[in-house]
Amino acid sequence: MSFREKNAWIASITTLVVWGYYFFEVWRAFELRSVDGLLVRFWICMGITVVLMLALNLLATRNPGRDFGAAPDEFERQIDENATLIGHRLRGWLLLGLAAACPWVSTMVAPAFPADPAGATAIFIANLILFGLVVTELVIELIHIVRFRMVA
Repeated sequence: MSFREKNAWIASITTLVVWGYYFFEVWRAFELRSVDGLLVRFWICMGITVVLMLALNLLATRNPGRDFGAAPDEFERQIDENATLIGHRLRGWLLLGLAAACPWVSTMVAPAFPADPAGATAIFIANLILFGLVVTELVIELIHIVRFRMVA
């Protein structure tokens, strides 16, 4: 398994675990009608993601260090370009869909938070944008994995 494939596995698993927990907490905050602590959870999850990805990638370089610093070959560049193209298109459509859904989201969130309907709506829309970004990055990494596995 090449280092770039290991990197994709590490990014995918870390993203699923850490950000899966975060978005579960966002959903729970909506159900509990309390957005307190979401920003702190965001920064904690961001820190955990950085630490996990750095540590796991450093561990991945210890075993077969021979391809760690190697420049990507033509096949790897093609995989990356393809995945990035699909990811950018998906991100664009998700953000466009979210922009169209903002009035609907506000009709759900605002009544649930009567103390600060505008603030709560902004927080949940920001988290929906973050969710879209996380999903597209996960799709990009999964495309990397699938393409590498198709060759192996």
